[in-house]
Amino acid sequence: MDDDESLSEIRCTYCGNWVYGDSVRCPKCGNYTDGLGTFHPERPRFPRVFVIAGWLVLLALLLPVLIALLRFLRP
Repeated sequence: MDDDESLSEIRCTYCGNWVYGDSVRCPKCGNYTDGLGTFHPERPRFPRVFVIAGWLVLLALLLPVLIALLRFLRP
């Protein structure tokens, strides 16, 4: 094995953590470094709490519209 290859770092395709090129598993997330993950460094990943908060805000904005629509359609 080449020393340059073992010292180079690659990104884990599951969590984005930097790992050594000859690593079999990522020390952060524990997944194999097989390149099958969905992590893309150019696409930002949002924490789950921001995604949930965004859905709640969207629901809060749409709820009055839906209530008004139901009142309008009621005979």
